[in-house]
Amino acid sequence: MQFTHLFAVLSLAAVARADCDSDVTTANAVLFTQACMNDLQGGDRLSYATVFEDYRSNANTIYKYGLCGSTTCKDEVAASNYPTCAVTSATSYTAEVAGLATACGTLDTAVAANGGTCTEAQIADNIWAKHVVVLDSACATGISATAGSSWYTVFQTLDTATPSTLTDYCATSACVDLATTTKAKLASCTDGTDSNKDLYAARGDAVAMKLRQVPGFGRSGLGGKKASSRFYQLIRVHKKFQESSKYLSGVEQDEVSSCSTGRIMLLDELVQLFDEARDQRQAERTSSAAKVAEKEAAAGFVRDQQCCVDVTQAREIALEQERVEYKKYEF
Repeated sequence: MQFTHLFAVLSLAAVARADCDSDVTTANAVLFTQACMNDLQGGDRLSYATVFEDYRSNANTIYKYGLCGSTTCKDEVAASNYPTCAVTSATSYTAEVAGLATACGTLDTAVAANGGTCTEAQIADNIWAKHVVVLDSACATGISATAGSSWYTVFQTLDTATPSTLTDYCATSACVDLATTTKAKLASCTDGTDSNKDLYAARGDAVAMKLRQVPGFGRSGLGGKKASSRFYQLIRVHKKFQESSKYLSGVEQDEVSSCSTGRIMLLDELVQLFDEARDQRQAERTSSAAKVAEKEAAAGFVRDQQCCVDVTQAREIALEQERVEYKKYEF
């Protein structure tokens, strides 16, 4: 009797383990809502398995801060009823799912202690920009880089080896678009997990510093003095002296000491400046070509007029000769 009871218990335990694997596999396949995904830089809806595997194993995961920084995502996880049973062979994320609330509480305390102004969601955005954004093939081709390379790494090293790299980057629309769209998803705040760096503003600092290093993009570059003057005006308006002086050695202190304290990144303005400079150069080339064509047309007109004069004169001479010859035979 005892043997029969023990056999029955073991049999039920085996069934329970099999059911657990099935339940966990089903739970892993559940997709986060699009609202949650939009809080995590958008894109396609991802499964619990995809998100929590990255959360568990990736040191640079955006989900550690992203999930905690999104009320929508946290509420979804809390209401998920993720299985807590012991699996046999399925991969279970019970520890991560069940422990998310506690982990987020610990993270809240740590972020507050760091003294930065970035929220957890904004820190996740910074991590995304530094570790997830990569160069697409069009941008990579334009700057002789490898498609799939880290955009942040490439952007940081622009011009350190070859002065033409910044020129190539700004002349490649795919690269400009990538920088612009990436910047648009960042916030101007100090990241307490990264030496209180303001990644949003730092991209503007990097551009400003690199422009100082590139021949042809100085005071007389970017399509002439007018464009260069506007570039320096933008810097004076948008950057505080304490921030600007480290990078802009050619600007006098009295020029920037009254700078606005607005933390507005220069990239949009600079991109517009580059576009205007290119348009100006193209207009100059077009204008030059038009002037050449006009000059050639004028020269052609003169040639045509001279030809007409020559022909007319030749005809007048011929007529005069005929008149003289006619007079010889007058009666």
